[in-house]
Amino acid sequence: MLENETRKLMKILHLRPDDIYHVFCLALCLTCVDGQMTDKEGETLTRLGFGLGLGPQDIAALTDNAQEAIRDTSVPDVIAFSLANLKAKLNHDQLRGVKQILRYVAGADRKIHPEEKALLDLINEIWQD
Repeated sequence: MLENETRKLMKILHLRPDDIYHVFCLALCLTCVDGQMTDKEGETLTRLGFGLGLGPQDIAALTDNAQEAIRDTSVPDVIAFSLANLKAKLNHDQLRGVKQILRYVAGADRKIHPEEKALLDLINEIWQD
């Protein structure tokens, strides 16, 4: 997925600021669920932030907020909260778009680790087409 396609997709999805936070949280959790975040994954998160219409300071603030939520609870808790929140607010097409973005983020380093695949499978199960 090219950067311009990501921007187009985010415009189509019409996400609210709270939804953007949860998408970013899921993307962040996806990149670190295997215990490490590669440079390519970090770059992809930044590009995702720009695609969501965020500036560098916004991306840094969202990252800090998501990391604080993970420290205060756990990665599974943040994932569960964001999945439930988005499922309750987004329509079918929006959820499909977010799944597409998350698959792109997972494959950013050209490997989908077993932990990332397990999370993508969980997302597919919870947000069934």
